Amino acid sequence: MLSTKKPLRMVFILSALILLLAIPAITGAAGENGITSPEDGATISGSVDVEGVAADPNFEKWQLDILGDGDENNASFIALGEEQVSEAAVLATIDTTMYPDGDYTLRLRVVRNDGQYDEYFSDVTIANGEAPAAAAPEADEVEEEDMADEAAADEEDMTDEAAAEEDTVDADEAAAPASANGITSPEDGATISGSVDVEGVAADPNFEKWQLDILGDGDEDNASFIALGEEQVSEAAVLATVDTTMYPDGDYTLRLRVVRNDGQYDEYFIKITIANS
Repeated sequence: MLSTKKPLRMVFILSALILLLAIPAITGAAGENGITSPEDGATISGSVDVEGVAADPNFEKWQLDILGDGDENNASFIALGEEQVSEAAVLATIDTTMYPDGDYTLRLRVVRNDGQYDEYFSDVTIANGEAPAAAAPEADEVEEEDMADEAAADEEDMTDEAAAEEDTVDADEAAAPASANGITSPEDGATISGSVDVEGVAADPNFEKWQLDILGDGDEDNASFIALGEEQVSEAAVLATVDTTMYPDGDYTLRLRVVRNDGQYDEYFIKITIANS
């Protein structure tokens, strides 16, 4: 009588091997994506490497941003990658001194080729500290400081008139209409290609900074950082030069945000179409 045990045993072994080989494909990358360093809740300073994993069977790109106070409407672009990162590696190096001390959230977005994406977050605190306080002056230095204070008082009296003139200038600046702010070039609705200068005005009596971003399809959750400035731009000038070949052809919105020193801001938008094809 012919035995069938051996063939059945071989079928069983082959089935088990196929199942074992399939497990990594089933359980892989998606659960492992995310920011691996710095750790969630970490306090960071100076220059910091951000490491992570960004992979997907339908991968298109990954994008790393930093959110002020975890606010997704206050996102600044850090880096973009068009190749999968299947094992933890450095995605970008951040100079944290570019940001005021405080609480932030790092956001890693892994985008699929159907336009959908998954997001991964890591809360961090930036603490670069203030400059160390000067050592207490000795007795001789105190005497010199008193003499310097008297000289400064005399100088202050002499500059009262000049200060009054400056106050008049400041008042004129404060009276400048807020509507003067905005993107002056390219024009709203323009079709652009190649390298393009973005010009605009960004000023406010309580000015802190301005930021220029580009929004895919006008979606504020799909914002990419372009440029940041810490000086007012009171007359139309070039804010940044954009290489439009970095973006797929399509419809976009340029957003200029003028931030005041109380954290509030005004935003100005224009729609553009990128057409390099």
